[in-house]
Amino acid sequence: MQQLGVSVESLLPQAEALRGEGASVMHLAVEGQLAGLLAVSDPIKPSTLEALATLKAVAARLGIDEVHGEVKPADKLRLVERLQKEGRAASPSPARCRRPRWPT
Repeated sequence: MQQLGVSVESLLPQAEALRGEGASVMHLAVEGQLAGLLAVSDPIKPSTLEALATLKAVAARLGIDEVHGEVKPADKLRLVERLQKEGRAASPSPARCRRPRWPT
């Protein structure tokens, strides 16, 4: 929208509220004017709570006490470096690593 010169400020509160509920939000424009929002999200499955409880139990057994999700690619290296400076073990998920390349 920024490249098109379309301001999204009037719908920012609604967009942030939807993002806070876990939705991916897209702004829509028609003929250079903001026309609305489109929000999409996956339904929460009944098995999700059980899966999360299992993951937390496994993490506890492995000594994992902190997880960072939804970290922007540009921020991942800084996060890992900060945690390592604090003397904490930190590693990005290999499946999520694209760039920057991580030091070995």
